[in-house]
Amino acid sequence: GWATGWLSNPRTALLACAFIGFPFASGMEVLIYYAGLAGIPQSVNEAAALEGCTGLRKFFYIDVPMVMSQLKLILILTVIGGVQAYEGLFILTKGGPGFATTVPALWMYYNAFSFQRMGYACAIGVALFAIIFGITVINLRYFKSTEELEGIK
Repeated sequence: GWATGWLSNPRTALLACAFIGFPFASGMEVLIYYAGLAGIPQSVNEAAALEGCTGLRKFFYIDVPMVMSQLKLILILTVIGGVQAYEGLFILTKGGPGFATTVPALWMYYNAFSFQRMGYACAIGVALFAIIFGITVINLRYFKSTEELEGIK
């Protein structure tokens, strides 16, 4: 029939769970992005219109560089949330079918509280911290906003 067992199929379970808190579409991220767009001076939009820069060209060459610091924050928060998130997967699938939805944070939880391997769980936590820290450093170093490129900040 037409019914699909999204959570019972190992190929689609993780993808189905990823849409629970779809990155860049939840309330907080939208508000951060909107605040960045609202902070773009009207004179910049007027100058872009005078130069004939509209639509997608304006979005990619004017809006995105002007809100790059907000996008950096959203990216950092999304990576941290994605690496740490396990409660939704635990509630929906408990890591299954098989191990299809067992993410590192859920594996850390199982090792700590189900298998009583606290040292191994701690090592997983330290590895997750190192991964998040590395991605954050790369993000802060290589994604520059317009203000940072011009030396304003």
